[in-house]
Amino acid sequence: MKKILILIVMSVLLVSCDNTENVIFDGTKTLVYFEETSATLDVVKDDTGVTTAIITQTTLSDTDRAVTVGLVESQTTADLSNFTFNEQVVIPAGSYTGELIINGTDVSVETSPEIAVFEITDASGAAFERSLELSIKQICPIPEGTFLGDYQLTQVSPINPANGVNSFPNGVVTLVEDGASTRRAFEATYLGDLGIGQAAAVVGFDFVCNSVIVDAGIDTSLTCDGETNIDLGPAQNPSSYDPEDDSEFEITIREYATDDGGCGVVAFDTTFTLTKIN
Repeated sequence: MKKILILIVMSVLLVSCDNTENVIFDGTKTLVYFEETSATLDVVKDDTGVTTAIITQTTLSDTDRAVTVGLVESQTTADLSNFTFNEQVVIPAGSYTGELIINGTDVSVETSPEIAVFEITDASGAAFERSLELSIKQICPIPEGTFLGDYQLTQVSPINPANGVNSFPNGVVTLVEDGASTRRAFEATYLGDLGIGQAAAVVGFDFVCNSVIVDAGIDTSLTCDGETNIDLGPAQNPSSYDPEDDSEFEITIREYATDDGGCGVVAFDTTFTLTKIN
């Protein structure tokens, strides 16, 4: 394999020199918009779930503002029987925000996310923009406070000759919650035993109803061609876990998943054990 080089990315500050000016919304103009453009609705298997999206206005009013929200059906792949939402959102007088509440019910929700796209269709005379892309997926809860803290990471798959060393050095990593109750992440240096000095990768994963699913597009900060980075992703055959026992579990990661960084290496899966340190 070609010698792996660190991809050094230089940030360049771009200053616009054109004459375009942003629209200024003053006391006589109001813009209404989704505060975020994406959200996730986790629906418990055979049960329900709920999430809230904030709708914001740029000026205060002494009366309530009614905002109408609709579904962009042409961009929606989710089964409509799996969720409901309040089509009329009220931004109370004297407030900048109102809440779009989306309730999920596991009629046919899958562990693979489906998409529902929402848009504002009326804002009581105000201008409005942005859509909201909602990812709806089934989850199986794990006990609160579990699968967190220090774990011994040990590679159990053979070292791939293309790498020459363990994919991640055997050692202690710290699992943290990563934005949702079933998501975890840790930091480890990919091919760290080569001593190149690259930054640690953030390995995020989700406990998805008996499977440990690794995030797609994990950046290793390593390249062979100096143009693209080697990435990691979900395995073809993910590891399983016991939600009632966080003392030890396995995680399987696909290396060179969608980009080999110009190294000429075929994608392969590597399994690690994570053993809790008391």
